[in-house]
Amino acid sequence: MSSEQIPILEKNFEIETQCENGVYGNRWLIGDSAYPCKPYLLTPLLTPVSRKEINYNRAHIKTRNTIERCFGVWKRRFPVLSLKIRLCLATTQAVVIVTSVCTIYAENGFGGLGAPE
Repeated sequence: MSSEQIPILEKNFEIETQCENGVYGNRWLIGDSAYPCKPYLLTPLLTPVSRKEINYNRAHIKTRNTIERCFGVWKRRFPVLSLKIRLCLATTQAVVIVTSVCTIYAENGFGGLGAPE
């Protein structure tokens, strides 16, 4: 397995520790089958048998595909995201969130306040 294939939780011990300590409360992460079984991590079932398991996998695939498409949009809009992350993940996420909020704010006419001078 290459370093690019190692799940992000294994690369970022701080996030994994926070999830295990319940810092994020009753919230879950979604991952692919490369991730281990964890209480805070939703992964697809490898061999779904019952209708409920099949429906779970379908919902999981649909949700994960939506997230992957969103990441694709972000990477096209912010090409720097396509590079290997060399910053702290929390810092990178903060930059993406702030940039996204500013972009949405600007695209919606600066919240009715007009463009900054």
